Amino acid sequence: MAIAFLIYLERDVPGTDAGRFGGRALGAARWELETILTDLDRPGLGRFISFSRDEAETLATDMKFDLPGPGHAEHWFSSREGLENVRALRDYVRDHPAEVSECRAVLAELEEMERLLDAADRAGVGFRLSVDY
Repeated sequence: MAIAFLIYLERDVPGTDAGRFGGRALGAARWELETILTDLDRPGLGRFISFSRDEAETLATDMKFDLPGPGHAEHWFSSREGLENVRALRDYVRDHPAEVSECRAVLAELEEMERLLDAADRAGVGFRLSVDY
């Protein structure tokens, strides 16, 4: 199953369009990236995943597991923390391109993610990741 990482911002940030972020290369390389982040002693991208109620219901239905309880709420993460993580990962991938499949595509998505999170951080806006499959 191919997945893509999606970015959601807590609210609109002028000059950004998180909905245009593709995240397919990051999804395809997710295990390589998780290993790198572990080696860098950084949280994995999965740490920043949170589903809205609608996303959770759709995922539960599609994957045939129980719906989340009535208290389920999406969680917003610090854009600064996400930005620091993305920059560390981007720098590593730039310096070690042979360690990541489709390195150019992964770097392009990391750079786009960096732009989005930088704008969100400057605006004091949280973010979360989700997945599309």
